[in-house]
Amino acid sequence: MAKVLEALIARGRRVRRPREQREVAFGLADMSTHPEVHVKMVQKGAVRSLLQLLERTSDAEAQQFSALALGNMASTVENRIAIVEEGVLRPLIKFMLNDDSDISARQYCALTVGNLAAEIENQDEIVKLDGVRALITVLKTEDEQAGRYAAFALSNLASNPEHRLQIVEEGALPPLVGLACKEDVKAQRQALGALRGIATTVAHRETIVQEGVLDPLVLMARSDQVEIKREVAAALACLSSVEENKVEIADRAISSILTLALSNDAEVEHKAVTAIANLMEMPELHERLLEEQGLAPLIALVLSNDIQTKGEACRAVANLAANAEMQRHLMAEAGLAPLVGALATTDPLCHRFGALALANLATNVGNQIKIVQEGAVKVLVDLAGNVDRELEARRCVGCWLAVVVVAVVRCCRCPAMCVSDSGGVRRSRNPLAFAFA
Repeated sequence: MAKVLEALIARGRRVRRPREQREVAFGLADMSTHPEVHVKMVQKGAVRSLLQLLERTSDAEAQQFSALALGNMASTVENRIAIVEEGVLRPLIKFMLNDDSDISARQYCALTVGNLAAEIENQDEIVKLDGVRALITVLKTEDEQAGRYAAFALSNLASNPEHRLQIVEEGALPPLVGLACKEDVKAQRQALGALRGIATTVAHRETIVQEGVLDPLVLMARSDQVEIKREVAAALACLSSVEENKVEIADRAISSILTLALSNDAEVEHKAVTAIANLMEMPELHERLLEEQGLAPLIALVLSNDIQTKGEACRAVANLAANAEMQRHLMAEAGLAPLVGALATTDPLCHRFGALALANLATNVGNQIKIVQEGAVKVLVDLAGNVDRELEARRCVGCWLAVVVVAVVRCCRCPAMCVSDSGGVRRSRNPLAFAFA
């Protein structure tokens, strides 16, 4: 194989006829399907031969095979910096910017740039050489495969917070949303991956929703593939953390979120219930949850075996319990026992929001006896008195909330009273609200 490789590389630098160029490019592309020879190909000079073929040939297939071989070699981590040092970026970007170039060759150029962009050290040079605009140019074509590879490359560049703003300003959001609406599942995933990377910067989340991302998310939420559901749930959890997005997400996607929350996949359920907890930070959206019959599923998630899901479900319930109008519904759904059970875990998030939910519910005089009967006092006292847990809970304010609940529940003998800071007695009916993005 080594002799064949050397011969192909040497021929690649000399051939001028399109048919011969195609044969050499095909031979190198075929060899590049074997990852074990990728490093040797770079070391022996295959990159320079392939670049010459890409730039000089007029044969579309030769261009395709050359770009594909470069993309395959760039998939090997050890090659990525070395390939960029060979000077590939400028000709690849120039080729992608040329609308008259073969679209299949352009897509493989995007694949190559995407693989090279997986190396952080290469990203600044890609952006500096106008790589973002070139990738968006490919993304805007009608070719789904080309769009998929361009989205993949943009996703890698978007992992760097310094480049996200330029990606947005160059106009990547509309074509990414459009690609996410395609029927090709792989294209959908790459588009959503790029959008999620951009959304890592909070300032871009409202813009992404304004560009129409909820339409493909709702459609993709119906997928039978758990990987797609995970991507959708994670995107909704991210986008719902922004105040400006909550109403629109609740209006257009809350039914999909609730369906995802009952998917029987721990990762999907965790992200979906995170989105619910984010939305429930707005009291005006509580009624929407009731309309979608989402309270029972939410209480069920407080019983989840997945500790992260349980903690976020407690947060959602705590936000609901801060609304006096919702307390009756929570009690009717037998929400006390799951909350008490959450306090018995070792998770600080469950401590914090389980205690907060009970504290809010205890501001209603009618709930206080029921909280005592459910055995909450003993669990809360244990939580507040456990030295090991107290240190951990102090960081998440769980211990403080536990003490508050105990103080309120102790007032059952004089239900509407509690001790004030000055030692006197005052009425306390105000629920405690706590919510974060």
